[in-house]
Amino acid sequence: MTKPKLGFNPDELVLTKQDVLAMLDNIEHRWSQNKKANWKLILSISGMKAYISFSSEETIKAVWSEIVKGFNELLIENSIAIGKGNGESWAETFEKVKSKKKESA
Repeated sequence: MTKPKLGFNPDELVLTKQDVLAMLDNIEHRWSQNKKANWKLILSISGMKAYISFSSEETIKAVWSEIVKGFNELLIENSIAIGKGNGESWAETFEKVKSKKKESA
């Protein structure tokens, strides 16, 4: 892999285990405002928090780095789909670049 030109890798997770848990706590707090409607979401996030609590810092960084990377890819795909739906020419160009990249891999 080539060295990022930005001087850093935007997909690399530098947050700590406690940072991830704090983020999940904030989400759970928002969902707790309507426990009846969000009980399944609250149960799921509680399971995630338990998994994180029992995992090592290295494991958290490895797993969540992949989650961040995957989420970034989803955001790009979503933007391309929206652009294509709106008839934006840049979206077609990105689609072609993506296809050529897959062919060369």
